[in-house]
This record gives sequence, structure tokens and C-alpha cells, in this order.
Amino acid sequence: MRVTNKLMADTVTGNLFKNIDQFLKTQNILSSGKRINKPSDDPIGMGKVLDYRKTICAIDQYDKNIAHGESWLDLTDSTLNAVGDSLIRAKELALSQANATANADTMKAVAEEVKNIYDHLLQLANTKLGNSYIFAGHETDTTPFSRDDDYITSYNGEAEVTEITCYDESTLSGGEYFTLSSPSTDYYVWYNVDDNSAEPAVADRIGIEVNIASGALAGVVADKTYAAINNIVGLGAELSGDKVTVTNAAAGDVVNSVDNDSGFSITTITQGTDGDKNGISIIAGENLEIDINVDGEELFLSEVNIFEVLRELKVALETNDRDGEAEVTDILCNERSTLSGGEYFTLSLPSEDYYVWYDINDNPLDDPAVAGRTGIEVEIGAFDTADEVAGKTADAINKNIIGLGAELSDNKVTITNAVAGAVTNAYDYIDVAGFSVDITTQGTDGNKISDQLGPLDDALDQILKARANVGAKLNRLEATENHWADFKLNITQMLSDTEDADMIKTVTDLASQEAAYQASLAASARIIQPSLIDFLR
Repeated sequence: MRVTNKLMADTVTGNLFKNIDQFLKTQNILSSGKRINKPSDDPIGMGKVLDYRKTICAIDQYDKNIAHGESWLDLTDSTLNAVGDSLIRAKELALSQANATANADTMKAVAEEVKNIYDHLLQLANTKLGNSYIFAGHETDTTPFSRDDDYITSYNGEAEVTEITCYDESTLSGGEYFTLSSPSTDYYVWYNVDDNSAEPAVADRIGIEVNIASGALAGVVADKTYAAINNIVGLGAELSGDKVTVTNAAAGDVVNSVDNDSGFSITTITQGTDGDKNGISIIAGENLEIDINVDGEELFLSEVNIFEVLRELKVALETNDRDGEAEVTDILCNERSTLSGGEYFTLSLPSEDYYVWYDINDNPLDDPAVAGRTGIEVEIGAFDTADEVAGKTADAINKNIIGLGAELSDNKVTITNAVAGAVTNAYDYIDVAGFSVDITTQGTDGNKISDQLGPLDDALDQILKARANVGAKLNRLEATENHWADFKLNITQMLSDTEDADMIKTVTDLASQEAAYQASLAASARIIQPSLIDFLR
């Protein structure tokens, strides 16, 4: 084969290009620090690199989700801690006013502080993280809790909506009922036909009476049902034809108890769900979702209605009700009075004890002067009738004792708010013809202020359980975060092992390739040395 100058030049040039190409590749590896810069560098290795990078991106997103969850739970925990502190303070106040040293002035002042605690708890229940209410479930842009002027708090999540539809002409015979509930109270709605029906008296529920006439049309029955329900605090009713829509029945379903086969019937349809029943979750890993919110309704209004406990404490303090449910005492004056003067009975208020005595014909010597009690004089005539004696007794009590109220009905005097001690008849004239005082005490002597101590403890337990749950979730998120940190470190190392260059070897290769390239240039210069003389030859 003839070797021409062109063949020699082409061979030299091709080898130079191979050397410079390898030299440039090595330079690229050295500058990027990676041996795989495009799929053609290592197709199998590039597949692994893409998988590793995908895993690292997922871990980074999990870390962001976990950080958000930790922020949410940290705020929840600090909020619950503040709720617990407020409940402890409320208990301290209740203890301070449940003893005999408390008086009307201290109770009034403490009642104001309890009101402030109530409103502070309401503010805590409406805590926001950024623009999201943390106790509102999925309704994060809706204020979850609100109260009315009577300090009754309701939950404003997705409230249950119940439809009561009245069909055809009413054939109710009377006594039929259905049940429903407000956030704080269970009710039954019953029908009194022609004002001649017996109330069903459902246990543990308060009756709502609906008066209708026999044969009333569906629209009329619906209208009267709507009016009766709409008067209940905590429930709202709307009327449309023969349909009554009840809203805010946040604690309990509306149940149809009686369904007549013909004529009038009640059907109930519950729409929607309680907004806080569905948790807000974060994705903390593949097939791993963790709820980060606390059910606000369950926390504040469920087994222990925390707001209702504080409301009861507030009412007890405002009414000076240290010693229990107000006694209702009936004083019955029978037949014609035969009182001779000096007879009395006793009653008490939280701050003072009294005796009510009878003065016949303005004779002060009849005063029995009961030790340790203040006397209330009732002036009567020797032959006053039972009605007259009852009337003068009621007038004397209403005029002279602040904190008690006496109501008169014929010959009966009913005394209310005798909250500390029973009303006792000291002289019983049942066996004597003529006037007698018969006293019946109704109600109990429970201590309404101290009665809230147990519920306050239960409320604290409820908060502590919620905090324990929050703490467990925080621990789980922290453990998951640590797991992903270790896993990311391993994946990053595997990624580095797959795509990163061996820098020492790369530098050595670069120097070697540069030397080879320079040698190739020198050899090429000696082989190809064209000149005008060489051309003339």
C-alpha cells in the first residue's frame, strides 16, 4: 500500500482528535466532580442515580411535612398547657369560695375572674397557626367556637343539619315524640293534641311541648314544631312549607321515635358531619400518614363540657350559691289561724340565719328571741284567715330578707333561694283545730361551687389525655425525622459512590493524558514538516 502525505496527515489528525477528546472528558469529570454527567457515560449507573435522587427529593418533602406537623403539634401542646393552667386557676378560685369565709363581695369578684377565664379559654380554643384554626378540623378557615350572651358555647364546624318533614294530614293521637340534642342538653319534642295528651316523660331529657289540634294539616304541625324548637338555646329551626330544618344539633342525632303508618309522620335526614371528626394528616413517609390535629369538639365539649363547667361555676358565684341547689320551701297555712303568738319557723341564707315569728295584736313580748338568728316579725290578727296569714308571711319575708323570694298562692307561701339550710317548722299544730304551718323542703343541699371541683378535675384529666396524645405524636414525628435523616445519609453516600469521580485518579489521568497529547503534537510536528523545497522535489 502506498503511504501518501495525505494518509499520514489524516492518521496523525485522527489520533490527535482522540487524545484531545479523552482529555476534554477527563477535564469535564474533574470540573464537575462527577463521573456520570449524561446517560451515555454509564446507562446502568444513571438509572441508579435517578432512583437515588428521587428518594432524596421524597425525603426532603417528608422533612418539610414533618416540620409543619411539629409546628402544629408544638402550638397545640402549648395551647393545651395554657388551658390546663386556666383550669387550675378556676379550681383554686372555686376552692377559695366554697368555704364559710367567702361572702357575696368575694364571690362577685371571683365570678368576674371566672368570666375572664372562660373568655380566655374561648380564645385558646380558637388558636390559629398562620391562617388556620388548629381546633377546627378541615374547616380551618372557620372560627370553631363561639358563645352567646348566656355564656353557652357552641361548635361551629360542619354542624349537623336535620330535616323533619311532616306529611299529609296529622293523625297524631297525642304523646308521640322524637328526640334531639343541643351541644349541652338532650331534648324530646312531643305532641299535645287538643291539650289533652299525657307527656311521655322521657328519662334524662327535657321535654319540648308542641300543642296542635286534632286533624291539623302538615304545614300547621310543621309551623308549631318550628316555633317550639326555635325557642331552645343551642338549636335553630327554619321553616319551609311542611319541612322544619334544625341546625346546630352538634351533640346527638335527631331520631324519629314514632312513625304512624297512615297520616302524619316525621322523617329525619341528617346531612353533613361534625367538622372536627376528620383529622388533618401529614404524609411522613410512603404509606405513612399521621394526624396532627386534636378534635376540638371532643376536647372541649364532649365527655366533659369544659365551657359548661366554667359557666356553672360562674352562675354559682354570681348567685352566691355556695351551699347547693336552691331549696324551694312550701309553707301551707291550713284553715283558720289559732296561733296564740310567739310561734316561729327558721330559715337561712349563706350569710345569715333567720326565724320568722308571729306577733298577735302587736305584742312584742311574743318574740321568742331565738339565739344566733335574726327575727322577722309577722303581725297578724287573732282571727286572721289562712289566706291572710299566708299573705302577711310572704310580705314580711320579701320586705325584710334580701336574697330570699316569697310567692303567694292562696294560703301557700313558696320560698326560693334558701340556699343554706332547711326551712324548719318549730311548732306543729297539725293536731290542733285551726291554723298550722306545714313546711315541705324540695331539692337538695348540694354545694354548687364545690360541685364544680370534680368536673374541673375531670376537665384537667381530659386536657392531660389530649396532651399525652399530642406528645406521643411529637415523639413519633421526631423518631420518623431521625429515621429519614439517617436514611438520607445512606442514600446520599450511595449516590456519591455511584456518580462521583475519584478525584485523585482523575487528576492523575488528566496529567497523563495531557502529557500524551503534548507528545503527540511533538511527534506530529516531526513527521509532517511540509516546505516549498519539499514540494519542488
